Amino acid sequence: MAGFVDGEGCFYVKVRKNNAYLCGYQVIISFSISQHARDEALLAKFIDYLGCGSIEKVSTRPSGATFVVYKFNDVYDKIIPFFQKFPLHGVKSMDCNDFSTVAELIKNKSHLTLEGLKKIKSLKSGMNTGRTYN
Repeated sequence: MAGFVDGEGCFYVKVRKNNAYLCGYQVIISFSISQHARDEALLAKFIDYLGCGSIEKVSTRPSGATFVVYKFNDVYDKIIPFFQKFPLHGVKSMDCNDFSTVAELIKNKSHLTLEGLKKIKSLKSGMNTGRTYN
């Protein structure tokens, strides 16, 4: 699974305006792996192995399928421990580390404070396409 993540995996952090939360923002994390639709059975094996997630298909990408985990407890208790046991070795390892830090901040309720939210936004801005490499 780690090899698929280096190629087509995504550690995603979303911060969106939501006045139902103390500091006016909601933080959502998710994990996904995209593949060609012909490999949907392989993606389903990730569900079996991890005991979480689902397969999504979108009309804008009819030849694709995505294994995705949205539920925070599944991300925190299953996805993150998997990558602690089987660490990534490519550039996505940095995104995984930042993602894990964000998850820990959420677990500790720091995302409900302005300071915690600022830290999450900073981590998010440097992940995925926002990451600069030296």
